Amino acid sequence: MMKRKRIYRFWVAFEDIVSTIFLFSGVCVIFYGVIMRYLFNSPESWVEELSTYLVIWGILFGFSVALRNSRHIKVELFYDKMPSNIKKIMDFIVNCLGILFCLFLIYYGSILVIDSYNSGITSLNMGFPLWITYLILPISCLMFVFRFIKETIDLLK
Repeated sequence: MMKRKRIYRFWVAFEDIVSTIFLFSGVCVIFYGVIMRYLFNSPESWVEELSTYLVIWGILFGFSVALRNSRHIKVELFYDKMPSNIKKIMDFIVNCLGILFCLFLIYYGSILVIDSYNSGITSLNMGFPLWITYLILPISCLMFVFRFIKETIDLLK
């Protein structure tokens, strides 16, 4: 039991730190680009591309944090008026659908990564291998699956 709590604390810290690092790095790169463009009149072509990748990665890692804290988008108009036993059934169905959708994205995201790797496609400005960029899709969806599974287990307790 103690080991499970330690792993969970590590997972929570990992989600928080990784999403923060990517978002903060993206903002720093954007800030660097603004300074280079407007203060030194020397715009960098790679800034927009790199900042886009960093912010997208930060957001997709952040979705897992939002799911953990029940901050994801949901329609509560009818949900709040339902009896608690119906709410639990709805939560279970939503979690199962979330798991299925994420497994779908993991599968097709992995195909995208493999195809991009095999074709050797690189980004325009940086020459960065796009398979690394696309890797966020299966990784973040795997994190979502773990979150949905944990939510489902907690719901069934």
